[in-house]
Amino acid sequence: MDTGKSRSGLEASILAVEDTGTRYGPGVVVTFQVANTTDKPWEGFNWLPPTLVYGPPGTPAEAITSLSEGYGAGVQGVIPPGSRQTVKEAYKVSKNLLNPAVITAGSVVWQGDFTSFQR
Repeated sequence: MDTGKSRSGLEASILAVEDTGTRYGPGVVVTFQVANTTDKPWEGFNWLPPTLVYGPPGTPAEAITSLSEGYGAGVQGVIPPGSRQTVKEAYKVSKNLLNPAVITAGSVVWQGDFTSFQR
């Protein structure tokens, strides 16, 4: 999967897609890396939680927010120019169902087969 550049100038890439057990049951964790390629600090509160739809009908996956496990907390604080931050988002779906799948983070879209995602 490629790195995408948002309208705000941030770059985002998916580092990992992994099955996991959460305190809310089984799910998949998508690990993003967000890089500030602009010349201004980027406020984390501007981060919109990515969406995940999967399967031929485009079924929306329910997001899992578990701050104690580090899922759904979004970008923390400010990302200074030239810096990066890793963000983990979790969803109530099994990785083996993610073909096809579409992950949308703001204006950046990744699509394809995530069942065998390797970076």
